[in-house]
Amino acid sequence: MQEKEEKYIQLYKTQDKILDLVAKENLDFYLTGGTALQRFHYNQFRFSDDLDFFLINNGSESPTC
Repeated sequence: MQEKEEKYIQLYKTQDKILDLVAKENLDFYLTGGTALQRFHYNQFRFSDDLDFFLINNGSESPTC
């Protein structure tokens, strides 16, 4: 289990770098899904890999990945 936790620590550092880069782009976006809940609300609720971004464009929402 410790090896898995160490891999997620590295993954979360990479996710933080990605979030910093996206935030600098001055886009109107938000995160959804399990990773957003785990990383920013529940803290250690579960391990999660993906970042679900949504852009708000002219009043409509569109998933980016």
